[in-house]
Amino acid sequence: MGDQPLIRAQCPVTACLFTPDLTLFNQSDIVLISIETTPDFLVNRLPHQRFVFFVMESPTNTEQLPLLHNNRTRYNYFNWTMSYRRDSDIVLRDFLGAVVSKKHRDHQYPPRNEHQSNETIKLSSVDTLKRLVTSRRNRTKTNEIAGPVSIMNPWVRKKSKLVAWFVSHCDTPIQREEYARQLGQHVPVDIYGRCDTKQQVTSICDSAEDPYNCEESETLRAKYKFYLAFENSWCPDYVTEKFYRTLQFDTVPIVLGGADYQRFAPPHSYINALDFSTPKELADYLLLLDNSQELYAQYFQWRNDYDVHVPALDGWCDLCRMAHDETLPAKVYPDIRKWWIDNGECETDRTKYF
Repeated sequence: MGDQPLIRAQCPVTACLFTPDLTLFNQSDIVLISIETTPDFLVNRLPHQRFVFFVMESPTNTEQLPLLHNNRTRYNYFNWTMSYRRDSDIVLRDFLGAVVSKKHRDHQYPPRNEHQSNETIKLSSVDTLKRLVTSRRNRTKTNEIAGPVSIMNPWVRKKSKLVAWFVSHCDTPIQREEYARQLGQHVPVDIYGRCDTKQQVTSICDSAEDPYNCEESETLRAKYKFYLAFENSWCPDYVTEKFYRTLQFDTVPIVLGGADYQRFAPPHSYINALDFSTPKELADYLLLLDNSQELYAQYFQWRNDYDVHVPALDGWCDLCRMAHDETLPAKVYPDIRKWWIDNGECETDRTKYF
């Protein structure tokens, strides 16, 4: 490990050494402690050390872990927090991803700071899109319409299937599987993994621990125009790697989750299921895109200006920079469970959207 991740990421400050060697604990200035760590394993903090609460899963999936309930680790134990949440001391997109401007590397989704403004374009209904298309065709020449289509890779135009979903968690609190079931009543939804609601599981990835990473997944994604990037938890800022990996493979993600996705990707790079009143309305929209190469091509125009980075290493750069910043005031979290769980604002019942 050492400093190589920082050097590869071209961090402005690289004078940090990362190590899993516990024999170096007393010499370490920064100690990252995973939320999954057993409290009995931990020791007291030395005067020169900062303890960092490290977590990449959602509050919904970690609420019962002992670290949050043990009095010694819950109260006045952690100095900094490092997670996907924007209210963390270090916001970590590693293992997840980011969309970065080709021209301005400091401009990205999600933004590196709160001052970055991202333009928002939203077409929320099939009727709105139909009116837009009719208007464009009335005033645009045929050779001008072909412009956006040329943005797509040639093999994208050859995609013959509509919607895919790679899933291993079959029963989630937010019941994303119910939304997928209802969507599948109106358009073909091919589910790979252990959660096929029609009991017609394709065997390619049936035994994979992580169906998304099975050896055939690249071939499967190459066949599909859309992918269900549904999160297993409904929490602010919780956008996992499935979203960014889908963007990488020239497939349009259909998102369902608690994040403000306008902060996480450029306009018209994804479809938000919540922009539609019912799964059927979303299905109608997908069929409209399926029947129009011109409209489908709109979801690839963002590639002219942005690249997808998976993983994104900015959080580790920030950690090293903060470790050297002597102007930072002393800080301690009075109650880490309150910050992580109570302030997490996760929801469990989202069936009202179905």
